[in-house]
Amino acid sequence: MSAIIINGSIVHYEAIGRGKPLIFLHGWLGSWRYWLGSMEELSPYFKTYALDFWGFGDSDKTYERFTLRDYLELLEAFVENMGIVKLSLVGHSLGAIVAVRFAASHPDRVEKLVAVSLPISGSSINFALFRENRFTRLAPPEYPELQREIQKASSKAIEKSVWSVMELDLRLELLNLRIPTLVIYGEKDGIISTEALTAFKDFKAPLRFIVIPGARHFPMLEESSKFNRLLKEFLALGVELDKLEVKQEWRRKMG
Repeated sequence: MSAIIINGSIVHYEAIGRGKPLIFLHGWLGSWRYWLGSMEELSPYFKTYALDFWGFGDSDKTYERFTLRDYLELLEAFVENMGIVKLSLVGHSLGAIVAVRFAASHPDRVEKLVAVSLPISGSSINFALFRENRFTRLAPPEYPELQREIQKASSKAIEKSVWSVMELDLRLELLNLRIPTLVIYGEKDGIISTEALTAFKDFKAPLRFIVIPGARHFPMLEESSKFNRLLKEFLALGVELDKLEVKQEWRRKMG
């Protein structure tokens, strides 16, 4: 377990591998831990990092620094503290928003970007699912370790960070990005809607959207081999965005 102090508060992180820096950012439901499989898959090519936002995992839950702005500042400070000059980013839901905002603010520092289950606007989020502090019901029951990580999170951190993005609109930031950007969704995600994708249907590289059949909100767990192969081909092997696809032979055999 590794940790650094940012703005007087503990930020927990883990690091695996050697090479160029690649940072994984978790979402509202969980912590760094659900990235472990992806980190191991990419570690032969990158020095992979995954951190816990304040209020989640093993990071500080004492001070209420739980807004989108707070987490963007956390990432900026983390990168500076680690002496990272250039990096690639993989973010999921809340972490995907932070990753897009960081890339838009620091285009010279980000080589490639992957945004998973990205809410393009506040209207993309099913806010009703985050009410009543019953967050564990949103985790797939076949992943009890994920439910345990959700239980470790501060309910205030989840609620405050969710409400801090109600007026979110990332359309212009996505359209203005000039770095290769891959956006991945699960076909059956009930938490983040993909309706806003219609605004990008005719948009060309460097922005590409891919939907993984059968996956829900956690494609890195539910369809891990397909998801990690996409990451590896895009981030490590240099496959061009328009050549990436969820290939037929990856699909689970039925019957």
